[in-house]
Amino acid sequence: MARKKKMSTGKKVGITALAAVVVIGGVVGVSKISSNSSASSNVLNEYLPTDMTTQDLSLMTDQYAFEVAANVQQGLLSRTSSGAPKAGLAKSWSHSKDGLTWTFHLRKGLK
Repeated sequence: MARKKKMSTGKKVGITALAAVVVIGGVVGVSKISSNSSASSNVLNEYLPTDMTTQDLSLMTDQYAFEVAANVQQGLLSRTSSGAPKAGLAKSWSHSKDGLTWTFHLRKGLK
């Protein structure tokens, strides 16, 4: 019959301490996340592995800049959940009969 090897007291204390740190860290982390999200609902935190190259749409070349721009900027038009166009920054729009000239009327207060 094989004998079970007993775990030393030092290992037991170490494992217990590690488990306590993980549990306490998780509780503190969750409470900080909860308090931050309820404090301000108009904040977007983006964690990127590298710095953005630019915030200018005409100069963007990296995926991270495009990801942030997609989350914080709005175009003239947007889309409904079914894919149909809806107003974004434009309150209304029209086009010429030949489809070559489009006119967008912007919402008030835009700069």
